[in-house]
This record gives sequence, structure tokens and C-alpha cells, in this order.
Amino acid sequence: MTEVILQPMQCCPVEIGGVRLYLSKWKMNGVRVLREQCHSGNAAAVTASYPKGTRLTMEGKLAPRQGTALVTAALAKRLSEGTKEDVQVQGLTFPAAVLCAYTLTQDGSAAEVMLQFYTEQVPVMAEGEAYE
Repeated sequence: MTEVILQPMQCCPVEIGGVRLYLSKWKMNGVRVLREQCHSGNAAAVTASYPKGTRLTMEGKLAPRQGTALVTAALAKRLSEGTKEDVQVQGLTFPAAVLCAYTLTQDGSAAEVMLQFYTEQVPVMAEGEAYE
């Protein structure tokens, strides 16, 4: 006898400018640029250091009954205008984030979406959330 155990896929609902997305995964990249110079005796030293902001990439599916044409138009407008907004994902707030890339893929079922945001500011815990 074969036993099959079904586990629900974890998803996190996020709303971006009226577009409801059910995330299947997300990742965040933060980078600091260092400038090094060589000094006497071939010793390297850091002469400048500055943060390059944070990129947030989210992937998931659209909520049922959201028209892909309307969502595409809304995302294209946000991208074109450089709209800044606070984006919240699982208790983290990415302040003044701007949409810098999106992909919308429609196959037979719900449309899949990838959104990439950039923020110069540091992500913070949303109000009311606590560190675990």
C-alpha cells in the first residue's frame, strides 16, 4: 500500500498597488560596496565603503479572478512612473521601494508573477511585529 501525505504549500499574501499576489518564495539581497587601495608594502586598505540598497524579489501567483491584462497595465504604469511605496512581506517593511522589474506568465491556471523592488533604505520590522 502506498501512503501519500499532502502538505499545503506555504504562501504569503502581499498586496502591491491593488495587485494581490500569493508568494511562493521571496528573497532579499543587500550589498555594500568597498573600495580598496594598495599602500606601501602591498598592504590593501579599505578607503571607502557605502551601502547599495536592498533588492527584494518576490515570486508567486495572482489571486483568483484577477485579470492578467489589468495587472500588467498596473505594473507597467508603476514601473514607468517609478512609484515609491512601502512593501511588507512577512513582518518586514521595505520603505520607499520602487518596482524595477516584473514578469507575468500566464499558462492554463493562475498567472505567475515575479516582482523585483529596490529600496535605498534599510528594511525594518513592521509595527507590532516582534523578533523571534
